[in-house]
Amino acid sequence: MNSKFTKILFLVVSLLITQNLFAQTTANLSGLVTDGNGAVVAGAAVKIVSVENGAERTATSNENGIYSFQQLKPGNYTVNVTQQGFKALQVNDFTLAVGQNREFNPVLETGEVSAVVNIATSEVEPASIDQSSNRLGVNISSKEVEQLPVNGRNVSQLYLNAPGAVNTGTGNFNDLRFNGRSNQQNQTKLDGVESSAIFDASPGYVTVQGSNFRLQTSLENIQEFRVDSSNYPAESGTGTGAQINIIGKSGGNQFKGGVFYYLRNDKFDARNFFDGADNRNFA
Repeated sequence: MNSKFTKILFLVVSLLITQNLFAQTTANLSGLVTDGNGAVVAGAAVKIVSVENGAERTATSNENGIYSFQQLKPGNYTVNVTQQGFKALQVNDFTLAVGQNREFNPVLETGEVSAVVNIATSEVEPASIDQSSNRLGVNISSKEVEQLPVNGRNVSQLYLNAPGAVNTGTGNFNDLRFNGRSNQQNQTKLDGVESSAIFDASPGYVTVQGSNFRLQTSLENIQEFRVDSSNYPAESGTGTGAQINIIGKSGGNQFKGGVFYYLRNDKFDARNFFDGADNRNFA
């Protein structure tokens, strides 16, 4: 009896873990290595190095010149491609976004390996349309999270950049709908973990219905995220509303941080019709 219970428990735990593994928290990179004449280059070493923490991954192009990286952490990378008889190729600030299947096709020049050819990131940027999937959505990068104006510092306001997103009128942007679907169908994942059922216990959120976005996290904790509003991939099987995948910040080799203050002083308000002549504020 105990043995049977243990097997059932193990099966349930395995299924729960597998569900989180399906969440799109990573990115993929692949491509074709060729020379200047268009001939494939087999055996080329492709190495990517994380700018944030120095982690390295290496792949080798096969007999057809194809290489592939799977399940890479989103972020900025340096890409190096080397092969005997060709100049080394290096690309800095190569960005991979969450859920992205990016293609990069290196073209090697004949020469000594010790010679390095640096390529600007703009020369290898893919088209804005992801041709590997028919899903409809948007990626919000760490730079956009940091610089886009947000009233109240609520991350859900940035979800409105996704196609089909509409705010129902709430001032806290806590009740969004996508393509006319019920807000009860929106699903949120934080680092691959289902978080749609997490709610904030602060006043005003205890009685929030299950249809709202109840994940309350600081913008300072978010590296980037993706919102899919239509034509979801197979792993997004719960809910027909938005599929939101948030990637939190993690440690790196550089010490950095941020400080902010939410200032709402009436001295900064514009003067209105009823203000007297002496009420100049800061004007």
